[in-house]
Amino acid sequence: MVHQRILFPVLVAVGLLIFTVSFFCMREPQEKHYKEEEIFSESNFPFFLEQLEFDLGNVVEGEIIEFEISFVNVSQKTVTGIRIDGSCVCLVTELSQNDLHPQAKGIAKLIIDTTGRKGTTGLVLRLTGSYGGKQYSVFPRIIFRTIPLNQVSFSQEILNFGTLHPGDDEMLYSTIRHYASEKPINVRIKRQPDWLNANISRTQQEKNEWLLEASTSITGFSGYQTDKIEFEFFSDEISTTVELSVFADIIGTFYATPSSIVDMATLSKEFIIEYHTTDNIQVSDISIVIDTHDDNYTLNHLIQKTEERGKFLIVFSPCFSDTALSSTAIRGAILIESIDVNQTTHKTRIPYLIFIP
Repeated sequence: MVHQRILFPVLVAVGLLIFTVSFFCMREPQEKHYKEEEIFSESNFPFFLEQLEFDLGNVVEGEIIEFEISFVNVSQKTVTGIRIDGSCVCLVTELSQNDLHPQAKGIAKLIIDTTGRKGTTGLVLRLTGSYGGKQYSVFPRIIFRTIPLNQVSFSQEILNFGTLHPGDDEMLYSTIRHYASEKPINVRIKRQPDWLNANISRTQQEKNEWLLEASTSITGFSGYQTDKIEFEFFSDEISTTVELSVFADIIGTFYATPSSIVDMATLSKEFIIEYHTTDNIQVSDISIVIDTHDDNYTLNHLIQKTEERGKFLIVFSPCFSDTALSSTAIRGAILIESIDVNQTTHKTRIPYLIFIP
């Protein structure tokens, strides 16, 4: 009898436990509510964030990043005096509300100025609020990596067309890539040489990848051409210029010999350029422009006709100032422009490099 008196209450208790568990398991699933006891042991109580670390990836230096962090009040009381601040003056914060009722969601809008940021940047935020007379804080972290806007790669780092003749139709290509942010970067050709036709188009392979197509347009040009294509890369906030070197040795209707000059020179040493035509065309006018790149010396010149039709000798004599003697080399270009009897203009460019012993 004693054993039966003890066993009966035990069986009743087990039966009630099974009934209770079955009852709750059969109930319809309810919307999730965060409970105090679920989060009390966590350091971010009374706030709940889905994640505490946010990696924004690669961004272009100088861009303005706008980002939002959401959080929930998981307590049973209103959290008051909510504020958020960061570890950097580059950060501006804005809260959707300063008081948050139980189970309500708040949003912190962050504006980050990446100007001057180099490499990887880590920011620590502090989200603070009052609950039950005490201050509670949680510390989300933001990481991003800045890349300069001019960090561009070309599959062809130099466009070298080699030797070209009138009528040559040479086309060169270069793939351009920018290792930039998640959002697209724009690019346009800012400047190109007169003897070049260049176009750029975005490829379908990557977001910030373009194809450059460049062909020559050598009508009226001759000589050793060295120049640059200027590209402007820009986003909504910033822009920068990147250059690509281009070369061509153009043998036009009129040409000069030599096509470039590298010469050891004394202060009075002269050098001669032969200027003539392949088609024996009569020239009505010749003009010369000297691009010295330096104010400390000049190149005086004298144009001499020869007995051979369409052939001229141009004699150049450097004239250096005293301050130029401290330099080791002078570089620049000579531009010869002629007009034939048909009023067609011909331009020949001759780069030079003069060493001062």
